[in-house]
Amino acid sequence: MEIKKNLIVGITGGISSGKSLVAEFLSEKGYLVLNADQIAKEFLYNDAAVKNSIEKLFGNDAYKDGKPDIRFLSANVFSNPTNVLKMNRIIHPLVIGKLEEIIKARFEKNPSEIIFVEAALIFEAEMETLFDFVVLIKAPVEMRIERAMQKLSLSRDEVVKRMENQIADAEKEKGSDISIDNSGSTEDLKKKTEFLVFLLLGIQNK
Repeated sequence: MEIKKNLIVGITGGISSGKSLVAEFLSEKGYLVLNADQIAKEFLYNDAAVKNSIEKLFGNDAYKDGKPDIRFLSANVFSNPTNVLKMNRIIHPLVIGKLEEIIKARFEKNPSEIIFVEAALIFEAEMETLFDFVVLIKAPVEMRIERAMQKLSLSRDEVVKRMENQIADAEKEKGSDISIDNSGSTEDLKKKTEFLVFLLLGIQNK
């Protein structure tokens, strides 16, 4: 019996592009979907070395009662491209290492599987070599701004600042293997996700 290929697929996109919804659809279909942002948050909250590095760079106000002060970080780090880069240099290598560890362990137990990784900053973190395929979820900028304002309770300026710290879709598309437009309905996105799975299964079975 022929063994199918293991595949690692990155799901990326800018703020409020719909990548989390795609990840949800994939999870519902029974696929393992790892969340790079959640892993990064675990390091931010629980890793003493990360805390020390961040406080050294941004001051003791970065943490309050042992926990990251998100309001401070949003105002002083996430809105500043240089500081975002400094933060990423602390967090991203750890996230990549953790993803590789989880994926290796999973593949050892399941020699034929497709694993998805939801990661907003695949290209910003230069982690695209981790994946067999990168899928970009995209939507018009104005639509994403409106979605983010409603979903995340952010002001327009706050959303725009976050977007400015991410590579534009046009650039991400150059490095992506597949692009999915999410300017339609939730049902449309679900159908496109199902077609993505169909394509990947075809590749896996070759």
